Amino acid sequence: MLAVLGSLVDRSVITIDPMAQPARYRMLETIRRHCRDADPEPAASEQAHTTWVRGLVAEQVPELTGPRAGQAYLLLAGELANIRAGISHDLRHDPIAALRTCAVMEWVWVSLGVLPEGMRLLQSALDASPEAPAEDRARGLLALSIGSFHAGDPVTTLARADEALGLRDRITDRDLLLNALSRRALAAIELADPELAREALTQFLREVEHGPSSPWQTPIAHLAEAVLHLMTGAPEQGEAAFHAARRHSRECGFLWGEGTADLMLAWHLLGRSEPRPARAEDALRSLHRALRAFQEQTNKSDVLGVLYAGAHALTLLAEPATATQLRAAVLEHSGRIGVNPRRYTQFAGAAAVRFMAERPPGPESLAAEHAGRAMSWTAMVELFARASARLLH
Repeated sequence: MLAVLGSLVDRSVITIDPMAQPARYRMLETIRRHCRDADPEPAASEQAHTTWVRGLVAEQVPELTGPRAGQAYLLLAGELANIRAGISHDLRHDPIAALRTCAVMEWVWVSLGVLPEGMRLLQSALDASPEAPAEDRARGLLALSIGSFHAGDPVTTLARADEALGLRDRITDRDLLLNALSRRALAAIELADPELAREALTQFLREVEHGPSSPWQTPIAHLAEAVLHLMTGAPEQGEAAFHAARRHSRECGFLWGEGTADLMLAWHLLGRSEPRPARAEDALRSLHRALRAFQEQTNKSDVLGVLYAGAHALTLLAEPATATQLRAAVLEHSGRIGVNPRRYTQFAGAAAVRFMAERPPGPESLAAEHAGRAMSWTAMVELFARASARLLH
């Protein structure tokens, strides 16, 4: 097989993309068009391709909450064009299958920077399959819920989670039920509704204790406990719960839990009653750990969340020009991929966020903001890495 591929590359019949992981072989468009025109059974070819896409997604998605998450995300990123084609075929011929694929890809849409596209496909699949089984519809609704959360729309996050919970009598998958409850809590936190948040977090924790669930639900339970402690005025217990969430996430290879524990903790450290440089340094260390976890996960959405928090930490540590540049870069990239980097700012408190956002601009502010808007993704991440390394060492 490799010898044949090599000879086809040598004759420029196909090309190789060595930067992809794993390396990809692609037909030239002229060759692809010829094959398509000469295909005696195009419908059968499209169906075979779609079947392959379904199998690929079903095989890789379970890896996204385990230690192979980084490899799985890279593989799915390389296959997005094929996945799009498979979903498009199913939307025309088997919308319930399209819904299943779109729904289980929920974290792929968020992490790979294609959230608006994923949300459109999810909504199209839900609209096209009103008679889908309850669990398939619930998964689709919850995928829309978490997508809405990352897009900065907690009202829709809550509405879709509640809609999914309306199907709970017909849901047998415990992880699905727990996801619905945790997303309801996320929405309540973003909406700054403490009563609803306490109710949702308590209900989630009660359900976790009620029966078995996947290992990655344990770190999420620790996150829920941490938030409850903070809401009841017990910051030390809250910080301990964040550390427990990070530790258990690392043990089961749950990169999202590991990074989110440190990101939430960092916002908490940036707040309290009075922002202080010493706590900003601790927050910066947490953000370093979070960045590593999210980069390993290939998670663009939460990398932007880390860098946005990092800009606020740099403000407190007397790096106003760097902070302004980083913040401008984050907002520019966030706008391009349709995500909200301001998630979890509630843990710092409104007064602290306002303090950091309203610092008087220095003479270099406008130039720094302009430079930030022009930064590439790599340059933006390196800016944060250099500044934080300088301050912490």
